[in-house]
Amino acid sequence: MGSLIKTLKQNPDNSINIIEVLEFFYPNIKSKYIDLFLRILKNNSMRTDRNEYIKFYLGNFPHLKKEDFDKMSSIAFILYNSILNTFGDSSEWETFMEFVKYNEKGLVGDNDLTTIKNSEDVKRLVSLAQLKEFDKRMERETKKVYEDPEWLIIRPLTFLSSKKYGSNTKWCTTSEDRDYFRNYTSMGILIYCINKRTGLKVAAYKDLEDNQDGYGEFSFWNEKDKRIDSTMTSLPQPIINIIIAEIKGNNYTNRSLLSKEDRDILDGVQSKKMNVLDQDNGLIPPPQEEAGMAMTTRQNDAGGDVNLGEN
Repeated sequence: MGSLIKTLKQNPDNSINIIEVLEFFYPNIKSKYIDLFLRILKNNSMRTDRNEYIKFYLGNFPHLKKEDFDKMSSIAFILYNSILNTFGDSSEWETFMEFVKYNEKGLVGDNDLTTIKNSEDVKRLVSLAQLKEFDKRMERETKKVYEDPEWLIIRPLTFLSSKKYGSNTKWCTTSEDRDYFRNYTSMGILIYCINKRTGLKVAAYKDLEDNQDGYGEFSFWNEKDKRIDSTMTSLPQPIINIIIAEIKGNNYTNRSLLSKEDRDILDGVQSKKMNVLDQDNGLIPPPQEEAGMAMTTRQNDAGGDVNLGEN
């Protein structure tokens, strides 16, 4: 790996000189103006925001220390920051590092890195790798509606399962403001549909609070948290039928599928009986009790095709 790093560093395409940048845009500029530009650059508005940027980087890159930035020139700091912003926001960096973790664990199916062209490819591969980490803890915190070799349809019952299966989306039910997840799962039926081959994710929601005559609001949402029509979901009709059947087959909210004890845990109430902890709004049982703990759910079998009717 060392030789590859050396080759990458020696490649002129991977190096940049700010003087050459100025000369590129202003080929006949005099050196005194380059000197002036650099002086202005050093004292531009970013200097006043530098501490905020540093605080962000220290919180997201554990190996960095404040002294690493103290010895960095203003111009170097601007360039570093610009490169990070060009790559994407903090979530894209987190996704990239998740990809590194999963690839090192052998969970990325096609690990030929030369085939990856953009951040969307990385997100897709991370989503697929995360599904391979499906474990018993998530089984207890998720109602599995349907699964075949290509599709997985689940109802997240805890914030932790929502974050896991809704990762790399912009769904508000996966955001750190957990009120969104609590509200949606307390008032209706929240469903995540995942293509295990492509990483495609679609959310469906049925509001049970306004459910007169069984016609409460029903909607589909894409990965960018934009409401879409059923024809824009890219879901095959049999999969849509399964989602509709799950919604029309029962009137239980996601939250009501949890037992009273589990709901108390998620509300921050210590359960003396089970002696379990609430971590990230997930249910974490002590190792010695894990085998004996089962989440009590009320599940209705839903079958048969139904016509889609959005309201």
